[in-house]
Amino acid sequence: MNDFEAVVLGNGEVTLRDRRTGELLHPGLGPRREAELLYVQQTRLAQRLVEPGAAPLAVLDVGLGAATNALAVIRCAEEISGRRELVLTSLERDDGSLRLALAHPDRFPLQARHRELLEEILDRRRLERPGLRWTWLPGDALEALDRLDARQEVVCFDPFSPEANSALWSVDA
Repeated sequence: MNDFEAVVLGNGEVTLRDRRTGELLHPGLGPRREAELLYVQQTRLAQRLVEPGAAPLAVLDVGLGAATNALAVIRCAEEISGRRELVLTSLERDDGSLRLALAHPDRFPLQARHRELLEEILDRRRLERPGLRWTWLPGDALEALDRLDARQEVVCFDPFSPEANSALWSVDA
């Protein structure tokens, strides 16, 4: 049985509830709007993608979850022509929330629109498209940090709950 269930917030956004803890993921604005504000706008992602230089833009996604943050980053990059290559690395130990989102396309239209991409990252843990290299390092995020190939320019830090995942919310992390 999946440890997550879909829940509709007061603003109409659909999010997930962890059945083990009862906690909601992204309870305020909802996952889609939160991802756009925090990881696209606040990081100035579009501006970074057009900075001169040939070096790829490395983005670390801590807490892939249902892939809303990763998709917000990818969608931003897709809207910019003549940009730097995007190298996205996601860290996640549990694929349950992503599988739930894909199983309910009517409730998770963002994931439904990117089904092929998400199924490939689930299946192979790596994909390449023109201008995009995306890798999923499964397992414990703190251990996965040692496996990163390069310095990360942008970090989407979105691990689940300090109560359920205290190690990632520590000063050491």
